[in-house]
Amino acid sequence: MVAGAVIAIISLILDVVGVKLDLWTYHVCVIPIYIGLFPYDATLIPVIVMVLLYKFPKIHLVIKAVLFSTLTAYVGHPIFDNWLGFVSHIHWNNSYSIPI
Repeated sequence: MVAGAVIAIISLILDVVGVKLDLWTYHVCVIPIYIGLFPYDATLIPVIVMVLLYKFPKIHLVIKAVLFSTLTAYVGHPIFDNWLGFVSHIHWNNSYSIPI
């Protein structure tokens, strides 16, 4: 649970920074008082990380992190950007998301 809370806070901070620096913009407004995709940052990412930690305890943490970041960068971002149209990556390449 602590890992999920930490991941949620980090993803929210990075999302706000990216929007404010005009690295990407969102075309949907899930919550009227915030520009980003707060529900996804607070639920989708932490839940996936917690499931990876819980279901695969024997796999090394670095391997799980690399797998998650690669899938998120090259599968998750194109889904939200190209197919669903939620976000436009202005000055952002999908490869930038791997180290984050």
